[in-house]
Amino acid sequence: MRPIERIERVTDEHLGFIVNHGDKHITTASFAYFAANNAGDVLLECRGVHGGLVAVSFASADGERSITVVHKDYRGRGIATTLMLAKKASVPGLKSHVAATNTASMRLAAKVYGASEVQEDGRVVFFDNGHKRVGVQNA
Repeated sequence: MRPIERIERVTDEHLGFIVNHGDKHITTASFAYFAANNAGDVLLECRGVHGGLVAVSFASADGERSITVVHKDYRGRGIATTLMLAKKASVPGLKSHVAATNTASMRLAAKVYGASEVQEDGRVVFFDNGHKRVGVQNA
């Protein structure tokens, strides 16, 4: 596997990857936002040894939107956690809005964020409260 790289623009390859491997959990609004290539957004990708796309991860500059998609053949290897931590380091105050039915994303967000709140629409927003970090227990 190649190291995670920051990229300048979302390409058709990235968008196709999200459609094919996002397990229908990506909202139309989030998809359209990132397809627009807004200035200041954090765009990360991970490629396999032969150059094929393994994972993509995007965060809006304002920290309100976030997408992470890992190819099913590469899940369970810590790639999503590494991408989320890289995004959080680049976008202070980054949040993740997750459908409560998306078990894998709920586990991931609970691992990398310190707090969560259930919204009226049933989605859960994860954010940092300054107390919890990966590998560190709350005091």
